[in-house]
Amino acid sequence: MENPKKPPEAKTLKKPGGAEHVYFEYRTTGSGLQRGGSRKRLYIGHMDPDGAFVPNAYYLGRLADGEPGKPAACPSREEREAAERENPSAKTGRPPNPAPQPPGKEPSPPAEGRGQGILFDHDRPGRIGLPEAVFSEGKTPEDLRSLLERFRRGCGRPVLFTRLAPGFFAGLPEDLRAAYDYDPVSRTAFGESLPERDPRLDCAVVSAGSSDSPVAREAARTLRYLGFRARLYEDSGVAGLWRLSGRLEEINSHKAVIAVAGLDAALASVLGGLTPRPVVAVPTSVGYGLARNGESALASMLLSCSPGITVVNIDNGYGAACAAARILNLLDPSFFPPERQERAPS
Repeated sequence: MENPKKPPEAKTLKKPGGAEHVYFEYRTTGSGLQRGGSRKRLYIGHMDPDGAFVPNAYYLGRLADGEPGKPAACPSREEREAAERENPSAKTGRPPNPAPQPPGKEPSPPAEGRGQGILFDHDRPGRIGLPEAVFSEGKTPEDLRSLLERFRRGCGRPVLFTRLAPGFFAGLPEDLRAAYDYDPVSRTAFGESLPERDPRLDCAVVSAGSSDSPVAREAARTLRYLGFRARLYEDSGVAGLWRLSGRLEEINSHKAVIAVAGLDAALASVLGGLTPRPVVAVPTSVGYGLARNGESALASMLLSCSPGITVVNIDNGYGAACAAARILNLLDPSFFPPERQERAPS
């Protein structure tokens, strides 16, 4: 998805460090919008070095809901939370909960999704800076196809599909397949992706062996979908330590590192002791017998003597990428939505 234009009613402010922030301005008193009140700013992104507008997570959520302009008011966080408690549709855009049904009568199906009750968390980008994803395994073919039709390229809403089986994807109509960026190795697909972030906010994805490729590529593809640059360093297992040591300087040039390994998962401990970068470790279900479908790799990573390693669940490349994205977001001064601006690192 291409970056939107800066709204004409938005203003810019150059802050210390050179970042040019974009915001809407209001005048408020107390918690409501009033004339003659104090000045209040609602930050929506920043301008990159080439003069292009880069929206933050808050404004991306507004764009996804089809509301690209200035909000009619700038409510306080307390007002927004109270409105959401009273009526979820005030914040998420979902229809209100249906009225209680008489005893013995089946409730109406939800407005989004079919009988499975698929409800999207539209406000997630505004809360945590990460959009919702679709875990494809376990969904009915009808529901999955309906979601793919809905979020195809051109819909304006980025949604990532994970664990999307190659056989199922191959059986879709040609025009629907053409509307997605699909990778059969990682089993990931997306029609729209988030705008590209600062190229300096990048991540190394290091895997022990080629058998770990599906998980490593899921992590790399998720990062690219989120707008971050990711580089794969495959077949870097410690059984041939020269393979890792020869790449270490380049790996250390990235802002974060994801280590993907099965069997004894020693790669995570070795990387954790050689790089100053944050390390997110992913155990994989690769190996014979006592590997126990990744449980041994998970235990090994959790028992690592290299301090400060973050460990996610077995085969969870998506989760590792999201953990790395949260770290990279901390390095972006324009990322934090308005209610978190005061807590943003300087």
